[in-house]
Amino acid sequence: MDSLMRISVLMALARLIVDFPIKQRTALLIDLANHADLSGETSQLLSAFQAVGIDLRAYRCTLSRDPLERSRHAASLSMAYKRLRQTFQYHEQDFM
Repeated sequence: MDSLMRISVLMALARLIVDFPIKQRTALLIDLANHADLSGETSQLLSAFQAVGIDLRAYRCTLSRDPLERSRHAASLSMAYKRLRQTFQYHEQDFM
C-alpha cells in the first residue's frame, strides 16, 4: 500500500513539474537527478517522470563552477521548490 501511495504522489508531482517554466523545471530536474538513486531501471521516480516524457537520467550533471551560473541555478531551484510546495498543497485533495 505504501508503494502505491508513493508512486501516486510521484506521478502527481511529475505531472505538475512538467508544466513549470523551463528554467525552474530544468533546475528542479537537475536537483532531483543529482540527488536521487537512479541506478535501478525500475526506480519509481524514473517511472513517474518517464510517464510524462522526462528522462531524469538526462538531467544528471555537474553544476557550473561559474558563480553567476550557480547563483541563477540556485534562484531557479528555490522558486521551483516554492512553486511545487504551493501547487501541491493547492491540488493535494486531487492526488489523495
